[in-house]
Amino acid sequence: MRYICFLQVLLRLFKDFGGATGICDLYSGNNRSAYDSDHVLSRCQRYDFRRISIDTIAGRLQELMVKENISVEDKALRYVAKAADGSMRDALSLLDQCIAFYLGENLTYDKVLQVLGAVDNEIF
Repeated sequence: MRYICFLQVLLRLFKDFGGATGICDLYSGNNRSAYDSDHVLSRCQRYDFRRISIDTIAGRLQELMVKENISVEDKALRYVAKAADGSMRDALSLLDQCIAFYLGENLTYDKVLQVLGAVDNEIF
């Protein structure tokens, strides 16, 4: 019953606000229940979220470091990208923390490990 009421409210939003309405359904996946309305689905955009590759994240971080005139080792950027686990926002936050600790210095792989509290991959 709640789901049917939700659909009625959703349809009302689409009717009142038209193209200005944006809703992101992060739950449903590909399953369709008996209560799904084709009217609602026809007005929804589908986004398939996935993790960003380490190479893509490291490349973007390198671009930002060039623009900011901050010297960072490639190995350090790749480690930050790997630690971010596919999230660009997490990678930017981790890199920002590392830069804050060593402001004005060359950011090396060892310094990144120290800030993130990690151990070198070659040890394990």
